[in-house]
Amino acid sequence: MSDRAIESGLYLRTHTDRETIALMANTVLDHLLIVGKNGEVVKVADAILAADPKDGYTMVKKGTAIAAMLKTEFYDKYPNPASIPTTLKPRYLELAAANKKAFDDAEALGWEPSKL
Repeated sequence: MSDRAIESGLYLRTHTDRETIALMANTVLDHLLIVGKNGEVVKVADAILAADPKDGYTMVKKGTAIAAMLKTEFYDKYPNPASIPTTLKPRYLELAAANKKAFDDAEALGWEPSKL
């Protein structure tokens, strides 16, 4: 846990009632990830983040779901990004940008990937 994470309110902060309810929905995210419903993870994550924009856990789970979508929709089929059909490139770029944003947002709050 970094000093930045504490200063930004990522960790060790008091939550409003609305943020507390949003935190409870994280169990839904975990379940959806386990069953592979990554598109639903993104929708639920967006709803949680609307209620609690400093929920780094949700940002990371959203990024993880988007990474899984990139894998199944693109990386498994097109190991070389140059081989992605032109008609699918907008979707690929959209997912890649959303994945980067989810992790960048969490890192801006002081989240750091596990060093394990």
